Amino acid sequence: MTNVSCALHVPSSSSTQGSGKTLAYGLPILHKLLTDAPASPVKTKSRRPLRALVLAPTRELALQVSAHLNACLNYYDMVANVGGDTTKVKRKAADKRNGNGLSTPRPPPLVSIAAIVGGMSAQKQERILGRGVDVLVATPGRLWDILEGVRHTETSNHMLKTHD
Repeated sequence: MTNVSCALHVPSSSSTQGSGKTLAYGLPILHKLLTDAPASPVKTKSRRPLRALVLAPTRELALQVSAHLNACLNYYDMVANVGGDTTKVKRKAADKRNGNGLSTPRPPPLVSIAAIVGGMSAQKQERILGRGVDVLVATPGRLWDILEGVRHTETSNHMLKTHD
């Protein structure tokens, strides 16, 4: 993992609910990633490098943070696609359908956010990490479990290769 962004100041967790703690660190991360993103998503099947890591103490908080950050990106995509006029959104969504009534495939997002938490399929979360994400929101326990599993797999593969 190279170039992982690091927050220098964490908003106080004792601030009242709804005071904007998530956006206090989330918006600068998203701004940096969107500013650095190419004008259109990369079409190659290359793995995205991890650019920001957000650790949350609980599963619920990690999912909430991920949802809030994705909501910011969805709003950004919506405004960017309609040139700032949000009244055109419904018409634009309908225009994305092809002649057969099926929607056209969406390109990969400019910024990818994923949550890695306990209580969900570890295999699915490993696949998400394998594809790569720009922003990873995780609980320490599940992140540790997955990293240990990857390290164990890499060690096993190395041992198999050296014995062949």
